[in-house]
Amino acid sequence: MNPKSAFQAMPAPLTFLLTTAGLLSALGGLTGCEDSDSSSEGNSAPTISDISAEGAPILPGGQVTVSVDSERTDGQSLDYDWFPPAGWSGPDSSTSSITLTAPKKQAAQGEVVTYACDEDERCAKAAIEIATRGPAIESFQVDPLPKEAGDTATFTVDAYNRDGRDLTYDYRIGGTLGASNQGEEWEWTAPEMAMGGRYLLEGIVTDSDDLTATASTETKFKSAAVWSTFGGNRQRTGQSQSADAEGAQDTIKWEYSTGDLVWSSPAVGPDGTVYVGSDDDHVYALNPDDGSEKWSFGTGGAVRSSPAIGADGTIYIGSYDNKVYALDPDTGDKEWSFETDNSVLASPAVSADGTVYIGSTDHHLYALDPESGDVEWKVETGDPIFSSPTQGADGTIYVGSDDGHLYALDPEDGQERWRFKTGDDVQSAPAIGPDGTVYFGSNDHNLYALDPEDGTEQWRFATGEGILSSPAVAADGTIYVGSSGGNFYAVDPDTGEEEWRHTTGNTNRSSPAIAADGTIYLGSNTSGLYALDPENRGEKWRVDQIGDVSFSSPAIGPDGTVYIGSWDKSIYAIE
Repeated sequence: MNPKSAFQAMPAPLTFLLTTAGLLSALGGLTGCEDSDSSSEGNSAPTISDISAEGAPILPGGQVTVSVDSERTDGQSLDYDWFPPAGWSGPDSSTSSITLTAPKKQAAQGEVVTYACDEDERCAKAAIEIATRGPAIESFQVDPLPKEAGDTATFTVDAYNRDGRDLTYDYRIGGTLGASNQGEEWEWTAPEMAMGGRYLLEGIVTDSDDLTATASTETKFKSAAVWSTFGGNRQRTGQSQSADAEGAQDTIKWEYSTGDLVWSSPAVGPDGTVYVGSDDDHVYALNPDDGSEKWSFGTGGAVRSSPAIGADGTIYIGSYDNKVYALDPDTGDKEWSFETDNSVLASPAVSADGTVYIGSTDHHLYALDPESGDVEWKVETGDPIFSSPTQGADGTIYVGSDDGHLYALDPEDGQERWRFKTGDDVQSAPAIGPDGTVYFGSNDHNLYALDPEDGTEQWRFATGEGILSSPAVAADGTIYVGSSGGNFYAVDPDTGEEEWRHTTGNTNRSSPAIAADGTIYLGSNTSGLYALDPENRGEKWRVDQIGDVSFSSPAIGPDGTVYIGSWDKSIYAIE
C-alpha cells in the first residue's frame, strides 16, 4: 500500500505516516494519545507528513538532524517530544527538529521517535531508523584452528554495511603475516613459525570510507626450534613447549669451555643443537649429546646477546662490535650483518613474517628484513636498550629502555601505541600472560603488570631490590622473577601479591625457565643453578659446581636437559 493511502485510511485523530527510503525508513503508530472528535470544533488533529534525517548515514561520533513536517488545518502551533535511541545523545527539543550525536560505534542502528501534540493533547507519532556508517562483523570463524605447520584452515567472515558500500576483506596472523583483498572466505596453510607462543588470527573488513571492523580468535603454535630464543617463545614466558622437557637432576652431562665469560643465554635448534655466545667474541654451535663443537663464528666483540632462531633455522644474534648477524645454522657462515651505532647486547625477536626486531645501546629498536638485514624501520628511545623485545599475540612489540620507559610499538611501522614510565632503567624483557597482561621489572625495585591495550598499570609488586631478571609466566599464570637482592619471588597474576619466595642469598639476574612438570630453573650469582618445586615452594636440587651464573638464563632441551652459561667461561648441560 502507498504510505499516503495508509495515512488517509487511518481514522482521525489516530494518524501516522511511514515515509523514507533505504536506511531512512520511518516506523510509526500511535500509543498513549487522547482521542478526540475533530469535527465538533471544525478543527483537525495534528498530522505528520514527512520525517527525515539530514546528514545520514552518519560517521561514528558524528551528528544528524532529524526533522518532521507536521501541521493542523487551523494553523495552531504544536509541541514535540523526542525519544532518541540508546547511545545517541542530544539536547532536549520541543521543536520540529532535534540534533543528535551518534555513538562512536560503527553500524550502530536505532529508532528516533517523535510525538507532535496540540493543546488538546491530540498527537501524531512518527519514527525513523538512523545508523552510523562503517562495516560490522556478525560472525568470524577459523576452522579448524591451526596449531602447527602444515595445518590448513578456512577463515570465514560474515559482515555487513548498513549504507551498502562495498567491502574488502583482509586476514592477518600474529600481526604481520596474512593476505589482502580476499573474499569472505580465505584458506591458509600454516608455515613453520620461528617463535612459538600465542598468535592472534584476525579478519579485517574495510569499506570505501576506509572504516574497518575486526574480529579475531587466538591459537598457539609451536616454534620450529626446541627453545627458539631467550625466554623460550615470542611472549618470553619461559615455558618449555616440549611435553617431555622435564626430569633433569643435578648431574653435569657435559661442559664446553670458551675463551671468556658467558653472559649469553643458549637457544636450542630443531635438531637439538645448542647455540650460544661468549665474551671471547664468538658464537658457538654445540652438539647436544656431548658438547662437542659443530662450528664457531668470530665477531669483532664480545657476544652477550642471546641467539634467536628463525623458521628456516637461521641464527640471529648481536655483538659488542655494534653488529647484528644472521648465520647459517649448519655451517656458521655469515648470511648478512647489519651495523648499528653502538654495541648490541639485547636479544632478537622474530615475527610471524620473519622480521627481526632487536635493540641497541645506540638507543634504537630496529626492525630488519630477514633476508637482507635491511632496516624496515627504527624507533629511537631516550637511552640505551638492553631489554629484549617481546611480542604480543597480535604482534605488538614491547621493549624497555634505560630511559625508564616500557614501549608498545606497532610491528608494521614502529609507531608508538603507548609508553609507560617507571622510576629507573628497564633492562628486564617483558613477559606476557595468557590474557595479554604485560609483566616486566625495573631497577626502581618494582615488578609491573600493565594492560596491553593502553599501558595502564594493573598493579606493582615491590621487591626492595632492583630487577634485572626477566619474569616468567607459569601455566597457571603465576609470575616468577628474581631480584638483585638475592630473592626469587612467586607473584599472584591477578592481585600482584606475593605467593612465596626463595632466598638464594646472591644476585638473581638470570631469568627463570619452566619445565613441562612445572619445575623452575634459575641461575644465581656464585650459587650455580637451582631447581625449585612450585608445589613445595622450595629447593629440589642445586648445582653449585658451575660457578657464577650472573646473566645467562637456562634453556630446556626436548628431553629435559638444561643448558646454561657461566662466568667460569663454560657452557653446561645438566641432566
